[in-house]
Amino acid sequence: LSLIERPKTGLRLIVTHEPDVLIDLPTGCADLVVLGHTHGGQIRLPIRGPLLGLPQVISQSLDMGEKTWNGLHVIISRGIGERSEEHTSEL
Repeated sequence: LSLIERPKTGLRLIVTHEPDVLIDLPTGCADLVVLGHTHGGQIRLPIRGPLLGLPQVISQSLDMGEKTWNGLHVIISRGIGERSEEHTSEL
């Protein structure tokens, strides 16, 4: 986080895996923050959203998509998931 305190010109982009980093980011420190980790809540129901709470301290509304947090433009990826080795041999 110490890097964001240096003067910058041009596009200021922060890419991180952990949504809770947003708690420590000062307002206006970046033009865009791209993050993942939430997987949209792993199990999602139509209309309701995530079945279980997300593994994060920050707001549960930061589960996926394009959001605004503390004056920062945020894009949250749900990721692409993974397959176990036993299933990859079938591909």
